Amino acid sequence: MSAEIKPFPTTDDELKSDVRVYFSKVEGKHLLEDEDGQDWELNEGYTWIPKKTMVDEERVRQFQSVYASGGLNEVDEERRVKPKKAPKTEQPRIEKPNCAIYITSLPLDATEEEVATEFSRYGVIAVATESGHARVKLYNDEDGNFKGDALVVYHRPESVQLAIQMADDADFRIGQKGPPAIIHVTVADTTYKKQKERTAKVGKEKRKIVNNLQKLNAKLTDWDDDEPSTIPKAASKYDKMVVLKHMFTLHELATDPSAAQEIKEDIMEECEEKFKGLGTVANVTLFDQEAEGVVTVRFSTVEAANACVKVMNGRNFDGRVVEASIATGEEKFKKTIEKRDDVEEERRLAMFGDSLEEDFK
Repeated sequence: MSAEIKPFPTTDDELKSDVRVYFSKVEGKHLLEDEDGQDWELNEGYTWIPKKTMVDEERVRQFQSVYASGGLNEVDEERRVKPKKAPKTEQPRIEKPNCAIYITSLPLDATEEEVATEFSRYGVIAVATESGHARVKLYNDEDGNFKGDALVVYHRPESVQLAIQMADDADFRIGQKGPPAIIHVTVADTTYKKQKERTAKVGKEKRKIVNNLQKLNAKLTDWDDDEPSTIPKAASKYDKMVVLKHMFTLHELATDPSAAQEIKEDIMEECEEKFKGLGTVANVTLFDQEAEGVVTVRFSTVEAANACVKVMNGRNFDGRVVEASIATGEEKFKKTIEKRDDVEEERRLAMFGDSLEEDFK
């Protein structure tokens, strides 16, 4: 059951005091994440509209309905009388949609079966025609040891985006004992091993293809839209946000114009260094109108946020004792509306650009 949705801010004062609101320099607009995890964006008329790229429960159901409503046609029988062949003409090449994802940072003891089980949550995994096995491949290093990378090929392209949005930067073995296993999921490069086009043949080969299609149909039928275990519950924004108190004084900000910027930079650098194995820092916000010296840090994962609270709570900072806690969404902190050249956004964009360059080297 969804939590009660608080009224959305519609004035400048409400925007700067509402902890749910943050400004995205990438999109050039204010964004808000409500209690159900739905993203909203503020248009020029100060009206909030749903953000189309956000995956919510409704969109997950839409993805699944594609599977529930679709069926696979059986292989047509060959005609006994074949029409005369028309002269060959050059046909434009139509690229097939990419149905594959590439996973990195998997636990080194992970198995093909474990990977297949986890990622079948997001759609039906394709089946190899010859072996009849799920198309999951684990990659080894030069010594023959698993290096933590895997390829998963889905039956339909819709599953690719769903898997990325739900599993990227998430714990592969959430709820299990041991340290978090944060994995990364991306669209597989189109240069991965191409699936060869095959012409249906009579006899044994044709029966094998029909049998595989029937297995896929059975999986599609059994994939229940209402099964809650197939949809991992995403953490809300508040579970990933840490509230830090006593990080500065109003006198300090009044006497040093650069203090606020330096404090945010110091906090971001320290959090990125201490918790880089658990998640990244998405945003640091300083509330310069709060006498308690409030700063919030938004992480990409719940694990990083919890680790931050554990490390920072009770810590001595410049003669003050820091209070650290996970945000509840009820906070009403005040701050001056910041300019759009926030250091957090610039550094995050720079880091993102560097990572893209590194991936394509």
